[in-house]
Amino acid sequence: MPADDPLSRIDAHMARGNELMEQNRAAFQDLRTFLREMTLRQEKVMREMLARLEDQSKVLREQTESIREGREEFVQESRAQRAALFRMLDRLDGGDSPAAA
Repeated sequence: MPADDPLSRIDAHMARGNELMEQNRAAFQDLRTFLREMTLRQEKVMREMLARLEDQSKVLREQTESIREGREEFVQESRAQRAALFRMLDRLDGGDSPAAA
């Protein structure tokens, strides 16, 4: 068969195509391995971030509760001081209650 025989050319073309397909398979296998590794890394990072966020959320909840308790204590103290001030003003007016004025 001469070199320009169509069957020889087709065989050469098929051989080159098979070679390219094998290179493509190897490249995709490398890509799969890379993507699997990246996915595992991302999952690890996300787990760590979620754990940190949970810790921060717990701290924020504790701080919020502390602020609420402090606010309630402040409100009660303000009410007591206001009541004491009104009693003092009532005494200065000469009465024991606002109705005596």
